Amino acid sequence: MTQAHATRPFHEKVWNKTLYAFSFIYRKQLSLVHQLDYTCPYSERARRIPPPYTMRSPEKPVDLDALADLLNSDGDFGHWTTERIDRDYLQQLIRPDAATLLFHGKELIGNCGTIDGSSRKHKVGLIMWMIIRTSHRGKGLAKYLWYRTLNFFVEEHYEKIFLTTDMHRLPAIRFYLCRKLLPGHESLYSYIQWRITMKRLGNFSC
Repeated sequence: MTQAHATRPFHEKVWNKTLYAFSFIYRKQLSLVHQLDYTCPYSERARRIPPPYTMRSPEKPVDLDALADLLNSDGDFGHWTTERIDRDYLQQLIRPDAATLLFHGKELIGNCGTIDGSSRKHKVGLIMWMIIRTSHRGKGLAKYLWYRTLNFFVEEHYEKIFLTTDMHRLPAIRFYLCRKLLPGHESLYSYIQWRITMKRLGNFSC
């Protein structure tokens, strides 16, 4: 990673606003933070994924079309092309293999990526573009994507990870809270957002 690439803020590296819809950039989001646990066997837990599901890192150019189709299926990530995936996603990873594709047989049904969000004082990772295709949700697959992704950050000696998600994604928020992520309170507005969200979530068990 070059010095220029490492020190430029994430939003300057990736968020070229001409490529994103207004509704994507300014949507209501929540932030969460997680301190990495270096005693947790993330890699071992990721390998417990049941067949016929498998996971591996992306390969260019083999996976670009399928990955664009997957990200476009969400509808809230903006419009993806193979060029944008290479530029705004794969070239931004903390290392070339530090993303996870989830397959059902030969069909790509999930994805999760890693991006560097470090400051001068703290080595912080960002989890980006975590998605599972709708037809495969509710099967407990997200945790395997999660464990494999956290293992990349551990191998690269990150202190903690940070992510954002939309307020309406209540199943995803429950998933993150059950994995001991903490709400991020950067402002009074974010505090109010979290109060509203927790009320919507109600009582839930992990």
